[in-house]
Amino acid sequence: GRQSRLLGKDGVITQVGEYIPIVNNGIQVVHKLSGHHEALQRAKGSNPVGEDGYITRTAERLPGVNVLVQHLHKQAGKQEAFERARLRNPTGHNGYVTQIAEHIPLLNEGLAALHRYRHYDLAAER
Repeated sequence: GRQSRLLGKDGVITQVGEYIPIVNNGIQVVHKLSGHHEALQRAKGSNPVGEDGYITRTAERLPGVNVLVQHLHKQAGKQEAFERARLRNPTGHNGYVTQIAEHIPLLNEGLAALHRYRHYDLAAER
């Protein structure tokens, strides 16, 4: 009835809870113990701190935090997520912090030399 539409494996409250950190993990456990495999996969895909979660993707764009997220992806064997985080590194050769720093006198010369040293020729020419 009404309770299963709200709190059941596909209930509205259940699905909203799947987007809340920590709550998602508890819901995953309930789905797993109940044998609701499709609901479990949905919850894993909605996990905000999972490999594709909105908190994870945001953390990939933060200086310093990005390196930690890359490491966690790599340790978990999530190659695709690792590559995405590596490419989003704000202090990497194409990162937004690096590109801002390239417009600061003196710093730009050092970055250009670093880009050439690391064979990022296109970045060195910016």
